[in-house]
Amino acid sequence: MTLAFLYRMGFLFLRKTVYRPQEKLKSRVIIVGAFLSGGAGKTPFTLALAKRFSAEGLRVAILCHGAAWDEFKMLSSKLPQASVLKTRNRYATAKKIDGKFDVILCDGGLEDTRFVGAEVFILRWKERAKSLCDLIPAGRCVSLEKDHLQPRMLICADSNPSQNFDVQFSISQVKNFKGEPLPANSECSVITGIGAPERFVRDLKNLGIQIHRQVFLPDHFKGYASRISQELACGNRVVMTEKDAARLGEKDKKNPLAYVASQRVKWNSSFENYLKAAAGGAARNPPSTL
Repeated sequence: MTLAFLYRMGFLFLRKTVYRPQEKLKSRVIIVGAFLSGGAGKTPFTLALAKRFSAEGLRVAILCHGAAWDEFKMLSSKLPQASVLKTRNRYATAKKIDGKFDVILCDGGLEDTRFVGAEVFILRWKERAKSLCDLIPAGRCVSLEKDHLQPRMLICADSNPSQNFDVQFSISQVKNFKGEPLPANSECSVITGIGAPERFVRDLKNLGIQIHRQVFLPDHFKGYASRISQELACGNRVVMTEKDAARLGEKDKKNPLAYVASQRVKWNSSFENYLKAAAGGAARNPPSTL
């Protein structure tokens, strides 16, 4: 609890110094954040938003944390029409590219309060973020609800369509890099290095996938490709997330035993109407490059 208290004191100190509110940027800025320290779905949700805005002809930039190299690779491969940038100072980078893009999406950065007038979407999974016991290292949260003023809250779900949530995450398909589906009733290993591996396994089981072994590695684990190579060399089918797959070398991508679970992100009509109303007539221009 003492460490959690010191952590929050450091956060509040940064807000009064480094993260003091700055001038509002001309581009539309959207921050996708979460109270959880990882595994809330920020990157797939950012990806879904970027695809939507790009389909409208908007110029889109995505800012990733410099340490999230795997997320950078995944977003870059899936969004060739957008500019994906790694940075350890989101506001400084956003200010540098301000006006060159219609929409600047920040994958993370909820605690950076320099962005005046930005739209803030917080992905919730029924976690508590009320007291010191909820903060890391005592809990799993990086900040408390009371430290954020009137953000737009998004209530998330697993793959339960019977519930009314703003945003739903589920797995749409499991295929290898050749596009072949995982054979029915076949056993597989699940090897993943993400923030919420238990939820990923649960979603796979909901699809009826037989899992005989599961290995949870640290998020952004740089030895992931080597671990997968070892498993494939044993002749085992391996299922991974799209973020995991971005870490693989070309040889392993050609292996028919390597399967990727594609993430589906859906939001309800209320949130879609909000996006339309908040667009503010942003200019539809050809994509730009830095």
